[in-house]
Amino acid sequence: MSNTSQRLVSLDVLRGITISGMILVNNPGNWGAIYTPFEHAPWTGMTPTDLIFPFFIFIMGVSMYLSLSKQEFKFTPALAKKIVVRSIMLFAIGVILNFLGPFFKIIFDNSGLQWSEKINRISDILPHIRILGVFQRFAVVYLIGSLIILSIPRIYIGAISIGILVFYSFLLLFGNGFEFSTDNIIAVFDKAILTEPHMYKDWLPSGDRIIFDPEGLLSNLPAVAHVLIGFFVGSIIKKAKNLDQMMVKLSITGIILLFSGFLFVELIPLSKKIWSPTFVLVSAGFATLALTLLIWIIDDKQKQKWSKFFVTFGVNPLAIYIFATIFAALIETIHPSVFGLTGTIKDNVVYLFDHIFIIPKISSLLFAIFFVVLNWTVCNWLYKRGIILKL
Repeated sequence: MSNTSQRLVSLDVLRGITISGMILVNNPGNWGAIYTPFEHAPWTGMTPTDLIFPFFIFIMGVSMYLSLSKQEFKFTPALAKKIVVRSIMLFAIGVILNFLGPFFKIIFDNSGLQWSEKINRISDILPHIRILGVFQRFAVVYLIGSLIILSIPRIYIGAISIGILVFYSFLLLFGNGFEFSTDNIIAVFDKAILTEPHMYKDWLPSGDRIIFDPEGLLSNLPAVAHVLIGFFVGSIIKKAKNLDQMMVKLSITGIILLFSGFLFVELIPLSKKIWSPTFVLVSAGFATLALTLLIWIIDDKQKQKWSKFFVTFGVNPLAIYIFATIFAALIETIHPSVFGLTGTIKDNVVYLFDHIFIIPKISSLLFAIFFVVLNWTVCNWLYKRGIILKL
C-alpha cells in the first residue's frame, strides 16, 4: 500500500469539510432566513445539508477499517471493552448536550429569578430531556458496526449491509414508514420505548410540530448499514496497490451506490428523517465520489495548501463539535448587560449584521460563517500544538 499518510490527509479534509459544514448549518443567524441549500428537506428529497450527517457516518466506517485493521480485526476482551466504553461516552455526551441548552437558559436568565426558583426549573427539565440525537446515533452505529465487523467474517459484510437495508425497507413499507405522522412505525417504536416526553418534536411543512425523532431507534438500523458501506470503502483504500487503482475502484463504487439508490427512489423515497435505504445508498455514493475527488486533488495532484483550514477541523472533529454546541448554547443565552446591551450575545451580533448587510438571509449566512471561523480558531490552536482530543 502506497502513500498511506497522504491518503489519511484526504480523509481528514473530508472529515473537516463535514464537521465545519455541520457547524455552519446548525448555527444560522436567523432560523427564519436561510438559503434553501442550507436547510434540510422537510420530509422527502435531499439538500446539500442533508448530506452532512451521513457523510460523517460514512467517514466513521472508513476510519473503522483503518483503525481495526491495526488490530487485525481480532475480537479481544480489551478491544471490546474499549469499544463499549467509547460508545457509552458518546451516548452520554449526546444526552448532556441535549440538556445544556435549556440549562443555560435558566442559569443565565436575567429576569430576576431567585436561585431556588432556577434550581426548581432545572429539576423540571430532567423528565423531559431528549434521549436521542446526533452523538447518540454515532454511539449506536459505532458499537453495533464494530461488533459486526469483529465477530463476522469480513467477506459477509456486504451481504449484511444489503440484508439490513432490505429488512428495513419492508419495515417501512408495511409499517406506514413513509408517512410523516405519529403512526409511522419509527415514531410508534420510539414512543413505546422512550415515551413522548423524551422524544424530539419535529416540524411539519405546515409549520406545526409533531412528536417524531429524526434520529429514532429503528432508523439506527440503516445507519449501521451506512457505516458498513464506509468500512467497505476503507478496505478499498487500504488494499489498493497505487493511487490510480484506488481512484478507479472508488469511482466505480460511488457510481454503483448512486445508481442503486436512484433506481429505487420511486418505491422508497429519499428521506433523511427516516434514513431511508435509498438515502443511505445515494449519500454514501456522493461521499465515496467526494473522497475520490479529494484523493485526486490532494494526493495525486499534490494541491494541499487550500485544505489546511479543513485539516484543522478534521483532526479533532468530535471534540470541536462538542465545543461548538456548548459555545452556541452560551452565546444564545448570555446577556452582556454589563456593556449596556440588551438581548443575548447572538442577538447583538445578528443585529449588527442585519444593519450592515440589510438582506436577512445574507446576514444569517454571514453569522453562520462567522461562527465557523470562531470555532476554527480553537481548532487551529489545538492543531498547531499537536493536541488531538480523542473520545
